[in-house]
Amino acid sequence: MIMSVNQLVDTIGPLHVGGTGTLGALWENGTAGDSEALLAKLALSLQKKICRLEGKLVLLRDQLTRDPMTGLRNKRYLEERLAAGQWARSARYRHPCSVIVLDVDDLKGINDRWGHAAGDWVLRRVSMTLHATMRAPDVAARLGGDEFAVLLPGTDEAGARCAAQRLLRNLSPGPAEVCGSMEGITFSLSIGIASSAQDEYHGQTLLAMADRMMYKAKSWNGNRIEVTGHRPA
Repeated sequence: MIMSVNQLVDTIGPLHVGGTGTLGALWENGTAGDSEALLAKLALSLQKKICRLEGKLVLLRDQLTRDPMTGLRNKRYLEERLAAGQWARSARYRHPCSVIVLDVDDLKGINDRWGHAAGDWVLRRVSMTLHATMRAPDVAARLGGDEFAVLLPGTDEAGARCAAQRLLRNLSPGPAEVCGSMEGITFSLSIGIASSAQDEYHGQTLLAMADRMMYKAKSWNGNRIEVTGHRPA
């Protein structure tokens, strides 16, 4: 069905064309010229409105998939990439893929001793170090609480272990300004690694395996790296 110009204007609402007023007013006053000129102006106005909406949608999606405290991606985004993004490409081309899961040891003790501002500082410190040490294709995310994960496409077990060790080397605690005083806050991480040589495991399975390795490291009082099927590092 072909709409008349009046029906089209009624459907999309009051779109403005240049500085001459709304399309409805132009049509009623007979100042828009012939229908082809009016439709051309309508198309241009619609295009601008769509571009603005698309920009808002991109911003909204970024906000929905990003952790507000650390600036890292959140669990939802990581799971989407595992299901249909980075993991799928690695599996399709039979490239290795690894997942690192890490957890801050005894964050509750840090909160109890120095206050929650100190615990928040530790979480931000971990996130900044992840930003600084991971490659562009890697996806770092905060899973919630004091737990983080990193998806490393095209990375085998040895490469994932190197990435975890690089993270630890760059996590020098140093002093932090907490509650108006400078105190040295020391903390450690429990890290679990799971790797797939080709397409042995689905991405979610790999995440669960790395999570189990992280809890295994934590069961040994933390501050260590556990890799599936291997001795701790």
